[in-house]
Amino acid sequence: MKFVIEGMLIHNISLYSWPIAILEDLERNIRNFNWSNDIEKRKLVIVAWHKVCKPTNEGGLGIRSFINLNVAYNLNLFWDLMTSQEDWVVQLRSRAFHKNEPIKYYIFSSLWSSCKSKVDLVLDNIIRNLGNGSKINLWFDTWCGPLIASSLNLPAFISSYLTATVNDFIHNQKWYLPIPVQQFFSND
Repeated sequence: MKFVIEGMLIHNISLYSWPIAILEDLERNIRNFNWSNDIEKRKLVIVAWHKVCKPTNEGGLGIRSFINLNVAYNLNLFWDLMTSQEDWVVQLRSRAFHKNEPIKYYIFSSLWSSCKSKVDLVLDNIIRNLGNGSKINLWFDTWCGPLIASSLNLPAFISSYLTATVNDFIHNQKWYLPIPVQQFFSND
């Protein structure tokens, strides 16, 4: 069961978001087959299915939950969409993101449809390792929540001039605002 059924579905589950009802039916059929050798016949069992789905080194059979797999693969797909530089990702990102923010409206893309429901979950739980900040654009990267450029409603025509990195605002491992920036944002 593990190798045949998972092997047949793993590619499809890794790319598309399946309806929960279909995944539940699939798991029910697998569960029934596991206990009675018939997908239609339910049988009294003495081991809970979630225990069967544990890895073999934890006492389970290593059968993975398709619902959990589908969620995990959709999260991974969205993460790839945010971070990878592969050609297909760059192409999809150009359609699914606007000003480094995920779009809210519909586009014709089965891949984007699969992972767009995970946008909030990923963005709410993302932690970014800035390192020394030399590769993080201060204004247009999501290193501290919403884009700073969007929060300040900066006009698009000045975006090519905003090339400062986070590292440009750190001196001796402390935040440092250059004098022109301090003057621009002063509360006079």
